Amino acid sequence: EGRARVDVPDWSRTNLVLDKHDVRIFDGRAERHSLSFDREGFQLLDHESPIDADCDLEAEAAGYLESVAALLTQASGADLVVAQGTGLLKRHAERAKVAGAVGPSRWAHMDYTAYSARKWVEWIEGWQNLELRHYPRFAVFQTWRCLSPPHQDNTLVLCDASTIRPEALIVFDACMRQPYEDPGN
Repeated sequence: EGRARVDVPDWSRTNLVLDKHDVRIFDGRAERHSLSFDREGFQLLDHESPIDADCDLEAEAAGYLESVAALLTQASGADLVVAQGTGLLKRHAERAKVAGAVGPSRWAHMDYTAYSARKWVEWIEGWQNLELRHYPRFAVFQTWRCLSPPHQDNTLVLCDASTIRPEALIVFDACMRQPYEDPGN
């Protein structure tokens, strides 16, 4: 009822009903060289980094984000790659057990609509003191790095964008913190 919403801290306030589906999951590393941003919507890339499970994110963030921006510039052919604010989150299995903490997602989703992506561009303009809205096209890239050695307590599963029918998508608000009424929160 009403606009679809997922309340991350308090699932009881969620009004989105999810259907369960069986899906085929396979290790994409064997196909990594044939994956493309344009077709599947993701790539698996090698990237050397000093970031590890014990790192101090505040101390390492700037250098890490610069190195990721360089990697994305090379992989995408973009004229400009700008990191979103501080841009780094470090999740621990123990932290996810704390009441109200945001843990790993347990269902298929996409983090950005066209509206929320444009909102991020506005925020990044303010953070970076740049004018970006004159660019006719832009893309939002999310990067993920596993910081712990195998075996991990959770998996990152990526969905091949070419397998999703547009009519199967549901736009919803992900409410992660107050104010819940602010679109794109």
